[in-house]
Amino acid sequence: MPFRVKRVYNPPFPKDALRVLWDWLRPLGLSKEKAGVDWWARELAFSGGLRRWFGHDPGTYPEFARRYQ
Repeated sequence: MPFRVKRVYNPPFPKDALRVLWDWLRPLGLSKEKAGVDWWARELAFSGGLRRWFGHDPGTYPEFARRYQ
């Protein structure tokens, strides 16, 4: 089954089937209703500690991916 990755801030489209928010944090300034999220998969997302460690540094991505798995 194909899927698409979109930012939660992008508006939902009628063609969207199930919209899953895969993040530990709730998006700032965006309600669940406005985002059109059907399921907040918080338990599948990486932890806040791992997020802080990663710091969005591309050089640490391989280790980030290993720790996340």
